[in-house]
Amino acid sequence: MLDRLLAAVKFLILVTVSTPLLAESPQVAGPVGAWGDPARIQIDGAHELDSAVIKKGLAGNFQYFMASHPSAPLQGFADSVQQYLLRGYRRAGFREATIAVRLDDDTQRIVVSIDEGPRRYAGTIRVDGPAEVREQLAKLLGQRRAPDGARPTEFSDYGGVMTWADADGKKVEEEKPLWVPGQPAQFDAPAAKQRRERVAQSLADLGFDLAEFESTVTVAGSQADWHVRIDQLGPPAVLQAIETTGHGRNTREEIVDYLNLKPGSVVTRDMVRRIERSLWNSARFVSSKVESERVSDGTGVTLKIDVQEYPSAPSLAAAMSREERAMLNFRRWVVHGPGSKLDLVVRIKRGDQRMEIIVSPVDGFSGCWWPGADTEAAPEFALIATDDQLSAYSLASRRMLLAPVASVQLNASLTVTVNTDDPDHTFSSNFGFGFETLEHGETRAPLTLTTSMPPVFFLAQAHEQSDYAWQGHVLTVASPRGTLRIDERTGEMLEYVPEDVNGTSFGFGFERQALAGRKQQIVAATAGTPNEFDGQRPISSLSSFFLSTGIVSQLGGMCYGEEFAQDVPPEALAVLGKLADRGLLSIADSIVLGLVTKDDEDFTIPWVENPDRQFQPAHLYGFLAAQAADRVFPRDSWAWTLWRETSLVLAGLGQHAGTELNRLMADDRCGPSSYWMLAELLQMVDKPVGPIAQQGLRKFNEEAFVREWESALGTDLKPVIARTLASLRSLSDEDVAALTTLVDGPQPEWIRIASQFRDATQPHAGEVTTDLLHGIWSTDLRGRLEQRLRQLAAPARVAEREREVQR
Repeated sequence: MLDRLLAAVKFLILVTVSTPLLAESPQVAGPVGAWGDPARIQIDGAHELDSAVIKKGLAGNFQYFMASHPSAPLQGFADSVQQYLLRGYRRAGFREATIAVRLDDDTQRIVVSIDEGPRRYAGTIRVDGPAEVREQLAKLLGQRRAPDGARPTEFSDYGGVMTWADADGKKVEEEKPLWVPGQPAQFDAPAAKQRRERVAQSLADLGFDLAEFESTVTVAGSQADWHVRIDQLGPPAVLQAIETTGHGRNTREEIVDYLNLKPGSVVTRDMVRRIERSLWNSARFVSSKVESERVSDGTGVTLKIDVQEYPSAPSLAAAMSREERAMLNFRRWVVHGPGSKLDLVVRIKRGDQRMEIIVSPVDGFSGCWWPGADTEAAPEFALIATDDQLSAYSLASRRMLLAPVASVQLNASLTVTVNTDDPDHTFSSNFGFGFETLEHGETRAPLTLTTSMPPVFFLAQAHEQSDYAWQGHVLTVASPRGTLRIDERTGEMLEYVPEDVNGTSFGFGFERQALAGRKQQIVAATAGTPNEFDGQRPISSLSSFFLSTGIVSQLGGMCYGEEFAQDVPPEALAVLGKLADRGLLSIADSIVLGLVTKDDEDFTIPWVENPDRQFQPAHLYGFLAAQAADRVFPRDSWAWTLWRETSLVLAGLGQHAGTELNRLMADDRCGPSSYWMLAELLQMVDKPVGPIAQQGLRKFNEEAFVREWESALGTDLKPVIARTLASLRSLSDEDVAALTTLVDGPQPEWIRIASQFRDATQPHAGEVTTDLLHGIWSTDLRGRLEQRLRQLAAPARVAEREREVQR
């Protein structure tokens, strides 16, 4: 897998870099150069929207980022900026906005003059057409929708589909509504295209995939209404034929009869979902897939049903055993009965360690750890998440962190599945937990708990290596994982006793207000403890707490066993926590704080796909990585250029890489390490690297090394380095030794380097950086760098000697 990935990266770089490295034809008006610096943008006339928000939206647009590349053509640059900003204003509800952009040579500013005009907000969705679809279509257009081609992989027992997958089995999310009353109306062309596609999709969902219609937006005052006029519905998707595959114990007729499918009915998306849910509810199938396809003459559709049967399940026409019925009653008690109103408590034991997970349908989620067997005492570590706060506790050291979470929805999910292909692991479970950020003005329930417990999973428990015993109406199910006792009539779980499997036991139960009780215990045990979360240092304070308290080590040990502590010693994590607390992650803090605008205003410039090249996710990753260069390195430095171009090349966006790397080769600020990095990059694509490595050897001296890195470390990095060195000074010898265990290479050498940097005394950021660079040059790293440069330069020297022999 790794070899294929490296080969793909190598091919990608070769395609995008090889041609520009040879030559690039000059542009008539020259390149963008320094005009692409976002600091040069001056915005005049913005009133409804803040200038900082507009600049942020512009900087976040992929097309603007590429148009402002230093080697992009300057000709047409101002027009491109005007079109991007106009597109953003149209998206933000300003249909009549006008924008002018000019490059002012006198002030060296990009002057943007804006006349915003009135702002319009989304109103109603109005549908004109046949009564049979009018109300349904309007309702669908205002709802979330699964993408076309998506199929449900898990159903929620509380209604609806839990997860969706595309044709390749990859998880996909539901698409949000395109028209939300009260939100700014979107007048840009991509939004209009999206609305038209959504109308066509929604009509197809209703069984009218050949309908003809018009989609427009009408304005009256500050309100804009989405108007859909249906000109012709066309022939409905009438069921003509049914194809079934994948079954053996069940016949085609049994499946069709069970689903009550009748030719002549209209096949809608809801009908397809109902079929899939019926197959899921039957407890006979591990998986199913239902699709509809128009017949060749367009007069109707063929319904295709593919299933994977659970081998031991009875056919749809056969009755279930008493044990099977009891297990399905147990499921109903868990999902729909009294069990659904209780907190789910999961307890895991591994050796002497204990872990408890509580999922409450009302209060949220908690996770607790005990290093010993006494679970009656307060836990040593605890995490509690509610809809408005993430709380972390280290009760052994009386420390806590309470981080507020605003404008989010707390999502928890529990999924169990049956595996028929692995006899040693007949089922699997997965617990998911996270926060979903809500859009400005969006309101939803603050907490959602979704479960996917397929009926076939419970039926399988009646067959999977289990012994059964009846005592009246009580069924005892004994398996290698534990012993379960349930009431046949009500389905209530009376008892579950877990068994140790390879030193680990997994137990669960249902308790009333378990999370509330555990939270009350923890809050009482930490009364008077100061909160260590710092809103001005969110990443630093979070990282410091989780690393230094040992929560990360506990989590890693529970999940990965003793090898985690060997690979990532707790002592090293604790030292990293100290460094995080003393400024190591200050740049991350500034990035996170910079993502939040003061007025929470949203200004988005939609991306338009290049018709000659479809936009891929890899482009986004490269774009985000390239953007980070502006926050780490000084603009136009060799490190800034190398970071940006490498990110863009790996994303398939390296059309300017040749010009930039050629410019880099002649940059006087480059030294031995920058030439080494450049040579390594070019060697990946089999380009000649000897001359570049020789340049690095010619500049292989301490002065050039210090100068190149002084120019590469910007005003943001130098204080971080100074604070890091200052924190290193406060570390003990044991801390330094622990920290070096995370670094590959000879440990004594790393300890010597760390100690040397720790002993630096200069207080000024620039002086500390200079001292650091001189210190690096005096270590064995210098010898390794020189050795590698000589290896890269060797082919060039061999070729030079051959030419001398020929002469």
